[in-house]
Amino acid sequence: MAIREKIKSGFPGLYRLLLRLYRVTPLYNAGLKRDMATRRRREAIFLKELFASPPSVCAGPFAGLHYLEEASGSVLLPKLLGTYEAALHPWIAEAQRSGYETLLDVGCAEGYYAVGFAATCPALRVLAYDLNPSARSLSQRMAEANGVADRITIREQCDAAAIKTEANGKTLVICDIEGAEYGLLDPEKIPALLRLDIIVEAHDHLNPDITPTLLQRFRDTHEMDTVSAAAPSQDFLKPIAHLPKEDQQFILDEQRTPEMVWHRFRVRA
Repeated sequence: MAIREKIKSGFPGLYRLLLRLYRVTPLYNAGLKRDMATRRRREAIFLKELFASPPSVCAGPFAGLHYLEEASGSVLLPKLLGTYEAALHPWIAEAQRSGYETLLDVGCAEGYYAVGFAATCPALRVLAYDLNPSARSLSQRMAEANGVADRITIREQCDAAAIKTEANGKTLVICDIEGAEYGLLDPEKIPALLRLDIIVEAHDHLNPDITPTLLQRFRDTHEMDTVSAAAPSQDFLKPIAHLPKEDQQFILDEQRTPEMVWHRFRVRA
């Protein structure tokens, strides 16, 4: 057994600490960029073979959404297939029927959720936040491509003032900010969170305290649900069913760690 696997199985706490330290090194970031560049080149081949130009989402809660030929900080092909974050599909469907007036999409990337919700919920007002200027530019382009730019405000930073000011009416927060959810989703610092529904991706592989802390913070005020990654329905796989299994696995791979989970916090009636 390799030393990495020995540490991981025998000393999981030490393994998480070493992994967290490694992830902030230049060596890790350089390797990540190389791997992502390699993946992008292979994605481009399947994009040309499987999808029209410009592409649209094939299935799922945002089926028909006009899309771009690139993604920001995440994989593209699962979004186009409609398999992206399949475990969340029931929550998304419920949210689409729930009459939300405002959506705060924190860590919006190129706008999968921000534009997807705006396109499927005509009365919804959306505020999309991302620190990456490229992500904000892509979100704007996709909002325009889907005719919802007038209902989406795209900004850089979501903080206590933004949540307090913008969370008007019945509000849903979708949060995917690479571990920074630990600091942002703190109702002691931002009391307005206690009246909001929240769907958050918990990056416990970066900070193992995230999930237990969030569950503690919202246990008295919210109903709580948790899901982990789930395989998509076979119906979603029809556009790639003719491909070899290896290619199918590549297309469906969302580059997730096994520890990654999502939590949903809904304000108790």
